[in-house]
Amino acid sequence: MKKILLVMVVCGYSFLMWGQEYKLVWEENFNGTSLDSSVWNVEQKEGVWNTEANQELQHYIYDNVTIGDDGIGNNCLILTAKKESYKGYSFTSGRIDTKGKYRFKYGKIEARIKLPDLANGLWPAFWLLGDTCLRWPECGEIDIMEAGHAEGINTHQQNLMFGGALHWEHENNYAGHGTTSVAPDFLHTDYHVYSLLWDKTSMSMYVDHSSEPYFKMNIEGDDMEEFRDYPMYVILNLAVGGQFPGIDEPQKMSAPMPAKMWVDYIRVYQK
Repeated sequence: MKKILLVMVVCGYSFLMWGQEYKLVWEENFNGTSLDSSVWNVEQKEGVWNTEANQELQHYIYDNVTIGDDGIGNNCLILTAKKESYKGYSFTSGRIDTKGKYRFKYGKIEARIKLPDLANGLWPAFWLLGDTCLRWPECGEIDIMEAGHAEGINTHQQNLMFGGALHWEHENNYAGHGTTSVAPDFLHTDYHVYSLLWDKTSMSMYVDHSSEPYFKMNIEGDDMEEFRDYPMYVILNLAVGGQFPGIDEPQKMSAPMPAKMWVDYIRVYQK
């Protein structure tokens, strides 16, 4: 069957789609002066990201999640990481999610994000988790954008390197696959749009509406039902240290503080 290339323009931003037309079904523009609590949860408690495999160095708190102007005319979500003592931790930061309030399955999701100077140790992420299971990784995890990887630190490309990944359960064990890419421009000097195109057979991730994905994977395998069975909820966070950047002690952190992750919008489209 011949494919038809569609070019759509929504709110001034164009993107390419193969086959059927996509429709905007949900968006968050972070307008006003406060986060919409009917859609978003703000993390405050100590979590598994501190005490288990991630070994992150921050404690998430409400005060580090704000809505405001970015200085160039955009009203944004602002996640701020600070060097300050809090309940035994040397850093605080911000994390929000839509668990129990908004979820979706299949379609396209994109977010326009400007990252802080990652230097050594910051770990920002835009990702999804399945909300109908009891434990990780059987719920499935979709990392649309992660940055701050140890590989980027080792190659002095920490402000250029980013990637995507999938995590799932295979025969009662963990399974995962991820890729890293080097952006043509610094991730902390301007906004970039990170997108996931998701259907029942595959997932593809793109930056700035590129024609080639930085991550692509078939999800038709019998052991990947997490990505076909479960709707996903949205998470945005700015972690400090941990397994991903390979920074396990506060004194190894060299990122300028306070550090801000700016999110202009999130949009979900479906056929």
